[in-house]
Amino acid sequence: RMQPAGWLDLRYVHSVTWRPAGGLAPHACPFEVLVHTRTGVFLFSVPTKDDALAWNQRITAAFVEWQSRCIDVREQAIGVVAADRNAQAGAAIQGRASFEDAKFNHEEDKDEVVSIPPYRGQLLRKLWIDCLRAVSHGDTPFIWDQLFSLYDFNGDGTIEIDEMERLLKELLSVRRDELKKTLEQTLKPNVYAMLAQTKQEAAAEKALHQLAGQLLSHYRSLLQGPSFRHRSLVLRSQLDVSRDGLVSLDEFTRGAPQLLLPPRELALEAKFYRLVGEKIERQARERGHIDDDSEDEGGCIQQ
Repeated sequence: RMQPAGWLDLRYVHSVTWRPAGGLAPHACPFEVLVHTRTGVFLFSVPTKDDALAWNQRITAAFVEWQSRCIDVREQAIGVVAADRNAQAGAAIQGRASFEDAKFNHEEDKDEVVSIPPYRGQLLRKLWIDCLRAVSHGDTPFIWDQLFSLYDFNGDGTIEIDEMERLLKELLSVRRDELKKTLEQTLKPNVYAMLAQTKQEAAAEKALHQLAGQLLSHYRSLLQGPSFRHRSLVLRSQLDVSRDGLVSLDEFTRGAPQLLLPPRELALEAKFYRLVGEKIERQARERGHIDDDSEDEGGCIQQ
């Protein structure tokens, strides 16, 4: 039976990274996994890049699970105190509480309204669209300095980690709301148009609606409950490398692209809006004219 060469208490982990091993000589394990803790770094070597990525994912998942449990314990303690207080309030207040609970459960079916100052919402939308356009043309987005400055409220070159979570929620909200607006403006069911569609057009329309549903479900899951908590915890652990509650521009530009706008999500969004743009152009041709100013008509990444 193989005995472990070492062990590590994952409760003290705050982030994990990997890198190719240094040195010129061939090595049986040419990749290193670095587990960052409060007191230092726990390093071990693995034979392949896939192994390094797998360890990165496993340790991050363990960290998130531990942090989630800590949050659950705190929330349960708060809930117990609140329940004790409610129990002493009497039957009349209990009846009112039951009504409010029913009202709250009904409201859960609706999308959360995220309040964003108009100027920040407009800039967020513009930066996100710039990202989509870059991805759709096979380019690398270069918005991260601007995005950082947008949330560096006091101009000191750092963002509080709590503000990073606000950035995450507001950016998700902008993306969700843009999709809903596109669905409302360009993907409304039209019986006459559906009857006139060819089989190819009907198949394309079905694929477009399926992609829209996939994206909308994804946004909604990330904006509420465990999914938002999971991404927030990963965001907190991976960006705040110095563990001082602040994120510097260097920390932000190294970690934000993968965490705030993962390439897979951007690729799906770019595909959706490209298909929407093609539909808008096709409809315009059928009407006998092309409207170049279509950015606010659903094709938000059209040139």
